[in-house]
This record gives sequence, structure tokens and C-alpha cells, in this order.
Amino acid sequence: MSSKYFGAIALSGVNKVGQAYCPGDDEFPSFKNLGVVEFVDRVAEEIPEGDRGGLGIIFTLFGLMPQFLVTSIFKFLEWSWKKDVAQNLITRQIRLGLRGIAFSLYYSGLKGSQYQGKTPVELIGFSLNVVRT
Repeated sequence: MSSKYFGAIALSGVNKVGQAYCPGDDEFPSFKNLGVVEFVDRVAEEIPEGDRGGLGIIFTLFGLMPQFLVTSIFKFLEWSWKKDVAQNLITRQIRLGLRGIAFSLYYSGLKGSQYQGKTPVELIGFSLNVVRT
């Protein structure tokens, strides 16, 4: 697996971030098993270049950490954004950005080349109805 924007360690970080938000259960696949990290460039293309560089650094740092630590950081982010303190502005932005990337990939309806099961979109029975006028 390769990316135009992120190295191998950063891609590992994308998987760890996704696992923190979408760990999977008996019914739904985990982020990593779903294999949607293969499509991270689709999301990254829409991110401004300067922000993409910073994101690569964050993903690389997460790629170097063990999964339990990444998950603990995200539990902290989920808790801290609710506190109405000016210092939490940065944690709120990080939380929103990383969460958006993880959920955008997980609920995209896509699946990695190695994954054979149903996607989360198929499991929840979602279908998009487009009405053209």
C-alpha cells in the first residue's frame, strides 16, 4: 500500500487513528480490517497542502505509538472537548479533523482489496437516493 501524500509510518498512524474510532465488533469490521486506508489519498486531496503536511506529521507520530496509547489519546480528546475552556480550542480542532477523516473513510462504502465482507454502509442498509429536478 502506498500513498501520494503519506509514508508507510504515517499510513500506520491513519490505521491506528481509525482503530481508535472504529475498533469493530461482532457485527462491524474494524477500520484496519476494512482496509480503507488504501483510499486515504481521496480524502487528502481535498485538504489544503499546508494542512496536509501537518497531518502527515501527526499521523507519523501516531504510527510510532502503540495502539493502546493512540486510543487513550482519543479517549482524552473525546473527554476534553466538552470542557468549556479556551485552551481546548486546539484539542477540539484536532479531534474534529482526525475524527472526520476516520469516519469519512469508514463510512465511504469502500473496502480494501483484501477485505471480503460487507462494508459498514451495507451493514446499516444505507442507500443514497438522488432526486434530480
